[in-house]
Amino acid sequence: MNNKFNIALVPKKASDQIISLAKRLAPIADQYILGEKSLPHVTLCQFTATSTDLKNQWKAVRESIINDSLVLQFEKLSCLHINHSNWVSLLPDKIAELTLLHEAVLKHIKHPVKKYSDQYDPHMTLINTQVMNYKEQANQLLSPLTPIQDTFVLTLGRADSIGQLIEIISDL
Repeated sequence: MNNKFNIALVPKKASDQIISLAKRLAPIADQYILGEKSLPHVTLCQFTATSTDLKNQWKAVRESIINDSLVLQFEKLSCLHINHSNWVSLLPDKIAELTLLHEAVLKHIKHPVKKYSDQYDPHMTLINTQVMNYKEQANQLLSPLTPIQDTFVLTLGRADSIGQLIEIISDL
């Protein structure tokens, strides 16, 4: 049976700080708010795999990645309308490094959920919302936005139906 997994970068120390930031957006949140059912993370690849494939693919990823951690800083918001919903996310610095890491991981994954034919878009989702003026409200609720910086570690985890990291299985 194929299950959904997520190879992602997770913060070493800043999880509570990031979840606290997402909770500040609770007044406008809809069905998703970071921390309620998912862990803070930056997705590198979502995929489906059997248990045997999972072990082999994760082993190949671990063996090919030289640096399993990256210091990231988040100080900008992204507000996007995707699939009839509005999403508020934090944008990381070091996009070039994240893109290279994403490409290195993809080389070993057989069944990515997304084909990634478009450009890779690293972010950390905070909430989704149906509120029409969500951009203005998000900026107001998070003002001032204090930058968050932490070391993020490469991790394998289970993903839910929308691809959010819900449980860590293994990390390097």
